[in-house]
Amino acid sequence: MAGGPAPDVTAIIIAFDVREEVLGCLRNLEELAGELTLETIVVDNGSSDGTADAVARDFPGVEVVRLATNEGLPARNYGLRRATGRYRMFIDSDARLTAGALATMVARLEQMPRVGLVGPRLVYPSGELQLSPRRFPPLMLPFLRLPGLRGIFEHRRAMRRHLLAGEPHERRLAEYVLGACQLFRAEAQADAGEIDEAIWFGHDDADWCFAMRRAGWQILYEPDARVIHDYRRTSAAKPFSRHALRQLIAHFHFQRKWRGLREELRGEGQALDLAAARGPLAVTDGQSRTGPAPSVAVVICTRDRPQVLRRTLDTLTAQSDPDFETVIVDQSASDPVLQDRVDGEPRWRLIKDPGRGVARARNIGWKASTADWVVYLDDDVLTAPDWMAEMRRAIVRHPECSIIMGHTPATGQDDDGYLTVSAFPVEVERVLAGRWLRPWLIGFTLNQAFRRTTLVELEGFDERLGAGAPAFPSSADMDINFRFLRAGGSAALVPRVIAAHDQWRTTSDLGPQYERYMRGWSGFSMKHLRTGDVLAGVWLWHLGFIDLARMTASAGRRRSRTRLVVAAFKLRGLLEGTYKGLRHPW
Repeated sequence: MAGGPAPDVTAIIIAFDVREEVLGCLRNLEELAGELTLETIVVDNGSSDGTADAVARDFPGVEVVRLATNEGLPARNYGLRRATGRYRMFIDSDARLTAGALATMVARLEQMPRVGLVGPRLVYPSGELQLSPRRFPPLMLPFLRLPGLRGIFEHRRAMRRHLLAGEPHERRLAEYVLGACQLFRAEAQADAGEIDEAIWFGHDDADWCFAMRRAGWQILYEPDARVIHDYRRTSAAKPFSRHALRQLIAHFHFQRKWRGLREELRGEGQALDLAAARGPLAVTDGQSRTGPAPSVAVVICTRDRPQVLRRTLDTLTAQSDPDFETVIVDQSASDPVLQDRVDGEPRWRLIKDPGRGVARARNIGWKASTADWVVYLDDDVLTAPDWMAEMRRAIVRHPECSIIMGHTPATGQDDDGYLTVSAFPVEVERVLAGRWLRPWLIGFTLNQAFRRTTLVELEGFDERLGAGAPAFPSSADMDINFRFLRAGGSAALVPRVIAAHDQWRTTSDLGPQYERYMRGWSGFSMKHLRTGDVLAGVWLWHLGFIDLARMTASAGRRRSRTRLVVAAFKLRGLLEGTYKGLRHPW
C-alpha cells in the first residue's frame, strides 16, 4: 500500500498451528470484504505446521510476520505497528464474517464519531448466540469455570451479570466485547496504545476495551453485524496445562491493573446498563446531535467575598455563548458596586438573602429560575470563554444524564507546603451511575449542572448541611449527589466544560477549612445512618475515616508539616461531626 491511498480496513490475524483455519479465514475475508479495500496481516506465532508458508503461497497479497516463538495474543502488536488502514480489525482464525457484517461495522464507526470500537453479534456454527458484550470480569472467574464447578456457578448471579445472560442482546454501549472480532479506529488505537504484553492470553479483549474507554472512546455492540465463531476454550479442556496457567496469571494481572479504577469502571458500567434498559441504542444516541437548545441558568451564591466574585463575573461576561440567565444569591451586607453591576446586565438578577448557608442560597437560586438546567458556580471559579457553549453541547449530547460536571482544575498546585481546595480535574468524558458509587466521583457544586426536574424530585439541597450551616458546614453537595445516585441517576463528566477554581486561601486557612469539610462529611454520614439507611451511613463514614488515614500516611511519607496539621484538623472534624451527627434530630 506504500504510496497509494490508505486501505479502509486492516485485518490482523494471529496464528499458531492452525493452517487450515487461517486459510479459511483469509478466503472468507476476500469473499466478503465487498467494496471495502482490505489490507491483511497474518502474524505467525512460531507455527510448526507450515502456516506461514501456506499463507505466503496461497495469498501473496497478505503480509506475513514470522515470529520465532509463540508470543500469545500480544503478537497482535506486530500487526498494529504495520497497519495503515483507517480502521483496524482483530479477527480470530476461527471466525467467519457473514454477508454485510464488515460493511455494517464500518458504517457504525462512520455514523457514531464517539465510538472507538465495535464488536459484532457472535454466533456458534450451530447459530446459537455467544454472549459477547460483558461486564467487568469477577475476581474469582477462573475458579468458577473449573471442571466440576462450572455447572454449579454458571447460572449464579455473579456469572450471569458478567455475561449479561438473560438480557436483551440489542445494540448498546458495552463495557467490553469479546476479541474474536473487533473493528476499531486508528485514532482509538493510537490513544489506547498497544496490547498489554503481560496478558499472554485471556482478558486481552477487556483490557483493550478498557484502555479505549479510559481514553474517552465508547465501545459498541452491534447485533446487525453477525460473525460465526467456532469458539473453543482450551483452558477448560486442560485446566492444569501451561496454557491455563498463563491465562490465570493474565487474569490476576488484569485485576491488579484495573483495581484502582474498578469503582469508576463499575459506575460507568451501571450507567451503560441504565441506558440499555431504555431500549436499543439509536445509531445517533450519545453522539454529536442537534436539537432545541436547553434553557440554562447560572446560580452563584456568595457571602462577603466581593473581590473574588468580581473575577468570576468578569469571566461570565466574556462567554462566547451569552444566552443564559445569571442569578446571584448574596448573603453579604449591602454591596452597592455589585448592585450597580447587576443593573447593567439585562439577564442578571441579584437576590439579597438575609439568611445564611450555601445550601439555602442554592435552593433560593434554582427556585427563582424557570430554566431547564441550573448550573452552579462557586464565587471563586473562573470560567473559560467557551464554558457555557461547551456546557450546552454536553447537555444536548447526554440526554440520559441529569448532572453534568465540568473540568475544574486548581489555579495552584499541591506540594508539601500547600493543598489545593476542591479541585475536580476531568480528563476523559464518561457517564457514571451506581448506588454505591462514592458521591464525590460525580463532582462538586462549583462547576456542576443539574436538570431542574431532578432538583424538584430531590427537593433541593439539605439546608442543615453545607458552608454556613452551624453544625455541619460542608457536604450539602455530597448529600444531593448521594441521593441522586441512590435514586438511579446518571451523571456525565465532561473535560471540555472548563472552569478553574481560584486558590486564594493561605496555608493557615487550610487546617480549619478541612476540619469543616470533615465535620460536614461526618454529619452527612450520620444523617443517613440515623434516618434508616444504616449500611449507607456506616459506608460513608468509613470513607471519611479512610480519607483521614491517607492524609496522615501522606504527611508521614512526605514529612510534611502542612499535611500533618491538616490531618489533625480532619481528625477533630471527624470526631466532632460524628458526635453531633449522632445527637442531631434528623
